[in-house]
Amino acid sequence: MPLGTDNLEVPLEFSGYYGGYGSGYGGYAFQPLEANEDVTLELYSYNTINLMYSYNLRVGTKSKFVFSGGYSVPLQDDVYRVKSGHILTDKSKTFINWMAPGGFIIGVKFMLGV
Repeated sequence: MPLGTDNLEVPLEFSGYYGGYGSGYGGYAFQPLEANEDVTLELYSYNTINLMYSYNLRVGTKSKFVFSGGYSVPLQDDVYRVKSGHILTDKSKTFINWMAPGGFIIGVKFMLGV
């Protein structure tokens, strides 16, 4: 079963044209449009390779803090498909790609020894 999301509705900025016959001064007048509306997306499953380093700092005899850092390398470029027919602006495309997995990893945890 593939992972991902089939029908995710997200308010995004899209571009297109509005108008048509009778718009403006009696002719075909299409005007550029940029608006926000719910856009239906299909988000694909996504594979990464995570390169991590962890440092353990002991606290007492059994507990410890763990500090982690690394980088997540994406293995594919396809992140999504627009199902609703909207044409996304560059700003919306950048936002979706920014939210996709990949990039720097920073983590801190505390492990309590009992």
